[in-house]
Order: sequence, then C-alpha cells, then structure tokens
Amino acid sequence: DYKWCYYFDSNKLLLEHTIYNKDYYESLPIGTVLKLNDLYAISPLIELLLRDEKAFTAISLFYASLKTHFCCLICELNKKTLKSHPSHEPELWEQASEISDYEAAIVQACRCVEALLGKPPNKQKQKRFSEHKEKWIKQFDIEPDENFLETGTTFIDFYYELFNLRNKAAHSYGTISFELERKQTVDAQCFAYLILRAYVEKHVLTQDRVTKDLRIDYQLIKKTDYRWGTNQTFKDGR
Repeated sequence: DYKWCYYFDSNKLLLEHTIYNKDYYESLPIGTVLKLNDLYAISPLIELLLRDEKAFTAISLFYASLKTHFCCLICELNKKTLKSHPSHEPELWEQASEISDYEAAIVQACRCVEALLGKPPNKQKQKRFSEHKEKWIKQFDIEPDENFLETGTTFIDFYYELFNLRNKAAHSYGTISFELERKQTVDAQCFAYLILRAYVEKHVLTQDRVTKDLRIDYQLIKKTDYRWGTNQTFKDGR
C-alpha cells in the first residue's frame, strides 16, 4: 500500500503535510525505517522472487501457513532444550477451536513443499524412488536419508508422512480430528521451512550478480551508513 506525501518538509508538523489517505494519519507515528542497505541486503531474495515463480509460490504458501498458525522457527529448530517460545499442546477446552488452524496450516505447508518437490513417487518403484532422492541432493543439497529433527524419521520418510497429514487435514467429512496434535503442525512447518530455505540457498544469485541484474546504484548504497536507524518514524509531531 503506497501512501504518498506531497512535498515533504521536515520543518513542518506532520499534520501540515498533504498525505493522500487521511485515515492513515493514526498509524503514521508507528512504523519501521527500512534503510537502503537493509533493502540491499535482501536484494538477492527480491531478485529470486522476481525470476523464479516456483520460489514465489512456495514462499507465499509458507507465509500463509505461518499466518494461520505461528510457530517460532528459531526455537523449534534449536537443539537446546531451553526455548524462549516453547510449543505446547492446547488445553482440553481450547482444542476444538485450535484444530481447524492446525489443519489449514498443515495444508499450506504441504503445498509449499509440493511446489518445490511435487508429489512423492511410489516407493515400490525403486528406480523412480532412487531418481527422486537424487533430485533432492541436486536441487536442495539435502541428504534425503538424513534424520529430520527429533521426529524419529528421515527427511524422505517425513515427506511421505506430510502428504498423509495433508490428506487428513484437507478432508474433515464433518468431524473434528481430535487426534491431531500441535506438534504435527509444527513439524510440518519446520519441514517446509528447511526445504524452502535449502531451495533458496541453492538458487539465489550472488550479491554482485543481483546488483548488476537489478541495476542497483551501489554508489548510492555506500553512502548509507548501516548504523543509522531509529525506533520510530515520528516524534514530537515532526
């Protein structure tokens, strides 16, 4: 959403400026300053989103999953037992209202993985199964037989479990799946994140290449001091 200010003057009060969308005044005092070097730091990801529709789709689906059910990936992927945001199962009286969010989050996490890997092949067809595992290594630099977190299964095995979870979550048939646990949702989201991160790291371009392809004015970037910053964009009415 773009909010245009007509001829901004730092010597004038905020309310003295012409801003297109007066309803926006209330939210102007609260915000985040994005410096040029902040944008430059994420420019490789911006370029990937512009170039790679598969990456854009997968990231959008993963974001949708986290909006439906948030979990702290830093805590969940941390091997330490002490977590700032510990995950826990809902109380008995909360369960019925939480399950629908778990189901929706699992479906979106699975769609994220599906956008990058497709549907899992039949394990009984050994040649096809082996080729698919080779695809993992080539496209993601992930060893499919490596253990996936502390789930007691490998990446490739959880890949199949994720689709089973998705099928159950997508079709309720008018019943509430009380056997569905929050941990299953968190595991699905962590799995999707690790696959997505591996894909991005494998396909993102170097900063120098992105600077050239996006025609970024690096001389202007260098003039921005990375130490500059502020906790708010508005103070004392100016």
